[in-house]
Amino acid sequence: MVGSKTFTPSSTKIFDMRVKCGLCPKVDTLELIFTRDDETERVQRGENVIVKAGYEDKLQTVFSGVVDLIEKGFRQIRVHALNRALHFTIFRLNRVYLSQTAGKIVSDILDSLNKRLVEKGEEPLKHEKIMDGIMFPYYVIGENICAYEHIARLAEKSNYICYTTPEGLLNFKEYERKEPYTLKYGENIIEVSLVKLFNPIGGVTVYGESPSSWAGRETFHWLSKKDYSGTSGKGVHELILKDPSIKDTDTVSTVAENLYSRRKRDFMTFLKTLGEPKIKVGDTVKVENVLGAQEPIEFQVVEVEHHLNFGEGFTTLVGGVEVK
Repeated sequence: MVGSKTFTPSSTKIFDMRVKCGLCPKVDTLELIFTRDDETERVQRGENVIVKAGYEDKLQTVFSGVVDLIEKGFRQIRVHALNRALHFTIFRLNRVYLSQTAGKIVSDILDSLNKRLVEKGEEPLKHEKIMDGIMFPYYVIGENICAYEHIARLAEKSNYICYTTPEGLLNFKEYERKEPYTLKYGENIIEVSLVKLFNPIGGVTVYGESPSSWAGRETFHWLSKKDYSGTSGKGVHELILKDPSIKDTDTVSTVAENLYSRRKRDFMTFLKTLGEPKIKVGDTVKVENVLGAQEPIEFQVVEVEHHLNFGEGFTTLVGGVEVK
């Protein structure tokens, strides 16, 4: 659906459709190629878009957003759309937080953005789940980077996943293993690729700033007494990071462990399947009947791409990382 008009592949107006979804700070995208006629000519920038995919009358929402760009050719019209997380990529703010969790900071960013959207007559953004994450005694957000990048950094430090659902709802939460979608090679899986990740990093050390944390979080963070750091993992090569948002020894150890666990991935799994509109970012997938695999492969979904055209029909590409 684009605006108030509904287009279907059976009407031959849709020549090609591609939806790409991923973790924050990526913004979910849609590319539609229409045959050019009087009806598709009336598609306008800024119109709302909802894409549903599936089989027969069992359709599932895979994307919602707004038209961002229209390219008109001689016979076709190419329409590009972005989901409403695009507002996070434009929004910038300066703010200081005292004794707030990562989730509270994300909620405040969302509230500030919604206040501006309502003032401009736009519909506010909604969330599905925002969890607390780690506590920051002192945290500063600056307009040097966009709000979505700030949220992505908070998610990384808390070892959370952040994404928007196909319905446009924001999630900032710990990965929760649910009942996995079971896919079988040779049955509904067309291709399987296991990509071995080269990771020379043997450990992660994080240094905080203004280290006055002998009294824990109940302290004055501009009074410095001694250096402090947190380390996780061991190896020949070490990743050393300076993080000015960390002000106490409790937090620096947690962040070091979270960053290490995110970087210590052995491989990624990529699947090409028959169209699976139910699979979303943040889900769990189990792959069976893969040659050479001793047991089923289970992974956390971090990216999904739905593709529909007249050549291959409806297919879904799924990318994931091993479940820790």
